[in-house]
Amino acid sequence: MADITLKIDSEAAAWTALRQIIRREVDARNVSLDLSDCSWATAHFNYSGEVFNQTITTSVMKGLIEYQTSFYRSLALLLKDDARVTRLTDAEKASFELVFSVNEGSSDFLAGAAEQLQTFGKAIEKMNGRQVLIAVLTLLVLYFGSGMVTHYMDNQLDEKRIELDRARLQSEDSDKKQLYDFLEGVITKDPNRAVLNRAIKSSKKAAEVSDHSLRAMDEIIRNDGGADSITVHNTKISSSNIQAITRATRSRSENIVITGDFLVTAVESDDTSAYTVRLEGVEDGQVILAELEDPLIGSRAQKAIASAEWSHKPIRVHITARQVGDAIRDAKITRAFTPRKK
Repeated sequence: MADITLKIDSEAAAWTALRQIIRREVDARNVSLDLSDCSWATAHFNYSGEVFNQTITTSVMKGLIEYQTSFYRSLALLLKDDARVTRLTDAEKASFELVFSVNEGSSDFLAGAAEQLQTFGKAIEKMNGRQVLIAVLTLLVLYFGSGMVTHYMDNQLDEKRIELDRARLQSEDSDKKQLYDFLEGVITKDPNRAVLNRAIKSSKKAAEVSDHSLRAMDEIIRNDGGADSITVHNTKISSSNIQAITRATRSRSENIVITGDFLVTAVESDDTSAYTVRLEGVEDGQVILAELEDPLIGSRAQKAIASAEWSHKPIRVHITARQVGDAIRDAKITRAFTPRKK
C-alpha cells in the first residue's frame, strides 16, 4: 500500500510531482497518484484564418485524429505494456476518447480530459515504481500541459544550432529570423524543460510516450489546413513559423540504414497493406517504430517478425529511415530474418 498520495489537481502539481520523483525526494515505491480532479487537463487547438469559422478541413481532422491515436498508444503502453491501439478494448477506447467542442465564430477545438484521466487514474492506482510514475506524469504534461510544444520544438531545432546561427541571421530572410526568435522564446524560457528532458532519460516508457507525443504534434503542425496561425496549449505558432519549421526539419533530416538484432515487442495492423512493428534493440534497448509495407511481397520478413513476436527471440532487421536530431522517423523494414546460430 502506498504511504504517499500525490494529488495532481493542477499542471503545476504534475510538474512538482515529476520533479520530486526524478530527484528522488520521495520514494516512488510508496507513492500513488490521485487523478480524481484533473479539470485543468485539456487538449486545446485554435486555428485562425478566413476559412475557419466553425468549420474543419480534412487536413486538420487528420492532425486531431493522430493526436487521439497517439494518446491511445501511450495509454496502451502504460496499461498493457504494449503500444498497439488494438490492445485497448472498445470500452477502454470509448472511455479514453477525447470529445472536442467548437466555439462559435472560430475553429477553436477544446477537449476536457478530466473524466478520461479519472478512469486512467483508477486503472493505475496499484502501480508504483519510479519509471512507471515518471512515464505517467510525462504523459500528463505532454498531452495536456505546456510540455508538448516545448518538447516538439526542442527536438526539431537544437539550441546550439540557434546560437551558432545567431551571428549570421542578420543577413538571412526575415521568416527565418522570426523562427529563431520564436524558438528561443518557447524553448529557452520554459522552466520545466530540463525536468522533462531528464524524465525522458530516466524512463524508457516515458521516452516512448515522448515519441508518440512528438508524432502527434508533428501531425498537428503539418496538417494546419492553411491556417494563419495555430495555437496549441496557449502557444501561438504563425503560418510563417510553421512553414519554416517544416522546411528546416526536411533540410536537417538524414537518410540512414539501421541493421541489428531486435526483439519484436508489438505488431499492429490498421489495414491489410501495412504493419507497424515495435522493435527493441538487443544491445542498447533502442525502441524503433517501423512499418512493414506490402506484407504479401515481403512474406519471409512477415513470417520472421510474427515468429519473433511469439517466441520472444531476437531477429536480424534491416531498416531504412530518416534521422532528425536524435529521433528516427519514417522507418521502413526492408529485410527481417532469424539470424543463423553460430
